[in-house]
This record gives sequence, structure tokens and C-alpha cells, in this order.
Amino acid sequence: MNVSALHLRQAAFTQIQKEYLKDCPPKDTPLDLEITESLFMDDMDTHIQRLREIRGLGVHLAIDDFGTAYSSLASLKRFPIDYLRIDQGFVREATSAPDAAAICTAILDLAHNLKLKVIAEGVETAAQMGYL
Repeated sequence: MNVSALHLRQAAFTQIQKEYLKDCPPKDTPLDLEITESLFMDDMDTHIQRLREIRGLGVHLAIDDFGTAYSSLASLKRFPIDYLRIDQGFVREATSAPDAAAICTAILDLAHNLKLKVIAEGVETAAQMGYL
């Protein structure tokens, strides 16, 4: 589920997630949330606290379309996330444009060094899959 900064600003957001997940054991949580990079822009401490609470419910968190907007490496290390999602624009050109390939490689290396998983959006060919 995609979640915007607007959603996280709502005081009831965490409570809504708790209610939805109340009967789910944390290890079987059927919910992953994708947060947008706009969270890096304002009120980070509040967002981090809410994300920690949500993650404490067993929800996995991903930063959607990483590298296309407001990425801050200093902020990235503070967010309690599980995944980085590589934007399909980079994936689409990974086998044909050296710059896109370099960005994909950099995101993969960064994520793995931070012990994060990576989701590549829009993998459509065996060549793209092989590269990644």
C-alpha cells in the first residue's frame, strides 16, 4: 500500500493500522507500506516515530521510487525501513544507458550495505533481470 506524507501526518494513522492488524501475529502481518521520498522534506522526527510504531506491528516498510525525488542519505539511515524500490525509469534503461545502469548498481550496493532488500519496479526483460 502506498502511503504519503499526508497520510502519516494524520494522528489516527497508526491507530488505524493497529486496528486493521489486531488479529494478525506480527510475523504474519499481511501488509507492506511504501512511503514516498517526500517524507524526507518535513517533520522527520514525527514520521520516524510513526514509522517505528508501524514497523513494530510487523509491517514492512519500503521507500518507493528511490532516487527520483528528495533522497537524503543522512535521512535514509534514520528511517526504519526494510526495502528500497528502484524506480522503473532506471530499470527500463539499465541495459541500454550506462548512467541508468550505474544508478541501479549504486542503489543496489547502498541497500545491501545497509542490510536492506531491493525491489526493482518494471522489470520486463530477461536482460534487465540478469543485469539486476
